[in-house]
Amino acid sequence: MAQTSGKKNTLFYTFGIWCEPCRLHLPTAIKLAKDYDLEFYVLLVDSETSAKTPRAVEYLQKQDKDLKIAILKDAVYGEKTQKRNTKFVTEVTPPEFEMVDDYSKYILLNNQGKVIMVTNWQDNPGSWEDDSDMVEIKIVPLLKN
Repeated sequence: MAQTSGKKNTLFYTFGIWCEPCRLHLPTAIKLAKDYDLEFYVLLVDSETSAKTPRAVEYLQKQDKDLKIAILKDAVYGEKTQKRNTKFVTEVTPPEFEMVDDYSKYILLNNQGKVIMVTNWQDNPGSWEDDSDMVEIKIVPLLKN
């Protein structure tokens, strides 16, 4: 996706409708994507068949009707949220980053498809309710290069 987007960088933001940090941090992720002209996808962590998935899609579309939404395939990642998230995060986290199985995660890729940042809750120096400082410290400098 990142290689064919035509944009310099692609941002994935992991989201679960039941995850309070995910909902609180979503506006920051949307603003970041718009401010830096990123290809942007909200990646749902629940299974394709979960009753939570349509609720999450509806919620996201109310936030921004143009959001691109991606869902991990059940055939590859299974249906149990924690196991599928662990498998996905393990696959996408490069060895130079600590692999922390959490949500409300920013995954930044360059236009060659290389993952250049994977955030986790430990990257947030302030209150868990506001991730704007983390975005400014960890992600924005990479976008300015």
